[in-house]
Amino acid sequence: MLAARRAPERALPLSLLIPRFTRVALPSVVALTLTGVYQYYLHIQQLDLLAATTYGRALVVKVVVFAVLVALGALNMLILTRRLRGGSQTPARAFGRTVRVELLVGALVLLLAAVMTGVAPSLAAWEAHEQQGIAQTATQGDVDLTLRIAPAQIGDNEFAVDVTDRRPGADAAQTKVLMHFDMQGMEMEGVQTEAKASTGQRYLARGNFTTMGGRWHIGVTLRRAGFDDVQHTFEVDILRGAPFVITE
Repeated sequence: MLAARRAPERALPLSLLIPRFTRVALPSVVALTLTGVYQYYLHIQQLDLLAATTYGRALVVKVVVFAVLVALGALNMLILTRRLRGGSQTPARAFGRTVRVELLVGALVLLLAAVMTGVAPSLAAWEAHEQQGIAQTATQGDVDLTLRIAPAQIGDNEFAVDVTDRRPGADAAQTKVLMHFDMQGMEMEGVQTEAKASTGQRYLARGNFTTMGGRWHIGVTLRRAGFDDVQHTFEVDILRGAPFVITE
């Protein structure tokens, strides 16, 4: 490329070089795409884990950056090659700029790949996350409610309510899950929040709802259109120290 800028008559024409390189690059792009899809099904499998885990977020950013890299290659092949055949040096300078950008973007792709090799894959990380903290299950008639809290400490926590509803047609009904937090032994007003639907029958809420260590009552209300409300109050202990690991 530098030779073409200094002495175009002595260098291999860029209008020939770019298509030759493209023929080499395209199989690599296809191979990377196929292996990326395989990695998704092997280590992620669920779209919500893309945002919920470091591995998933790194993969999303990597895919976006990789798409930029492919777009730059398409620019070189489809637009600059045609203009270079006209003999003008302006496209050659433009090609030099795109190559420098491609090098930087390619380095970023490699950096993101390094991040992904340095953290646990999404499925493994989420399974470990599920084991951390507190999990309690209650049955009210035909409905099972499972409350999960991680890491179950003072301050910011993630609260998940898993719903198993065996009432006919209940899963298709419009649903709202409410959570009410009440600190026992303290004269303080309770706090209520709505858990947002995640995947399947899981509802998530995150926030600083448990502001003190001790015993809390967490009331869960499952509200579905056309069905009676299902309510249960879970009694949990919020710890000051490190979270424990659930063995079951």
